[in-house]
Amino acid sequence: MDADPGQSVMEQVLAAPVELYRPASDTFRRAALALLDSLPPGRGRVVLDFSATRDADSVGMATLITIRRRARERGLTVRLRGVMPEFGDLLRMAKLDGQFEAEP
Repeated sequence: MDADPGQSVMEQVLAAPVELYRPASDTFRRAALALLDSLPPGRGRVVLDFSATRDADSVGMATLITIRRRARERGLTVRLRGVMPEFGDLLRMAKLDGQFEAEP
């Protein structure tokens, strides 16, 4: 993300559910999109905290794609935090592991 040096980057953190299945994935998607829409274009970052998330289904993976797409449209960054091995394996299988910034 290329922000002007004189402008601060706003960061919002959202905790993901333990299981990213419907209906929890729908609620999570709405919350993440609302956070993205609340940030100034080109000057924000949403951190999705997956430290409690152990499993997801195809709807959960589609949720991440939707979140990534909205962030790109607005010039924002999405960072994944605390991805546990079980969930990391799912991200790799869905080829989403390289689509987001990651924190340990």
